[in-house]
Amino acid sequence: MFGAVPKRAWKRRYASDEQNRCLLAIRGLLVRVGARVVLVDCGVGQKPDKRLSYYQWKENLPIDEVFSAVGVTPDEVTDVILTHLHFDHCGGATYCNSQGEIVPQFPNAVHWTSRRHWEHAMNPSLLEADSFFPENVEVLLRQQLIRFVDGDTSIGDGITLYECDGHTVGQLAPLFVGEEGAVLFPGDVIPIAAHHSAVWISAYDIEPLKSLQSKQRLLDVARETNATLVYCHDAYKPESKL
Repeated sequence: MFGAVPKRAWKRRYASDEQNRCLLAIRGLLVRVGARVVLVDCGVGQKPDKRLSYYQWKENLPIDEVFSAVGVTPDEVTDVILTHLHFDHCGGATYCNSQGEIVPQFPNAVHWTSRRHWEHAMNPSLLEADSFFPENVEVLLRQQLIRFVDGDTSIGDGITLYECDGHTVGQLAPLFVGEEGAVLFPGDVIPIAAHHSAVWISAYDIEPLKSLQSKQRLLDVARETNATLVYCHDAYKPESKL
């Protein structure tokens, strides 16, 4: 999670076990904006896959159960913003039905992603190939549930999608601005609060210098809008302000 940063530095900001493993969250964001119900990322999902056993999940709740706790059903979701298509951010966009078919979890939603990122995810480099499970999302394209954005894009109702490079190509970081304030979901550009430091770059990032630039840019956006940052992977600190 901290790349070239020595453990004697990062251990003061984030806990690990005797094998240097960090406990991480997989966190999404559910926002009501007028008549829209907007979901940012949707976790790893529940589809059986032996490739996921390596990660030793502590708890992976079904989406229906999570949504029921806040009085929402998947059918009510109007927009799904997929920050990027790594399996732990988009796997829950689909599920296996009783016939064993992979089908959309949010059949009435527009699924937003970056065009550059989609093209990259469908033809990844060897360095990143194990992070993409195309079967998670291909059905969304076939059913015309995907909408592509090119560069920074406003999608209405105070929602702006910032396109960022570094962790991967063309990740999206959504900013919500409303009467009650602003919320920024920086995704894996700033996955945990300890990554505020511009030079603390994860070893998972494929272009570290672009990660640094993307991080600095999003932190500037957060300061300018006085936004609360919501961290997708921080197990101890779900959100903070700068």
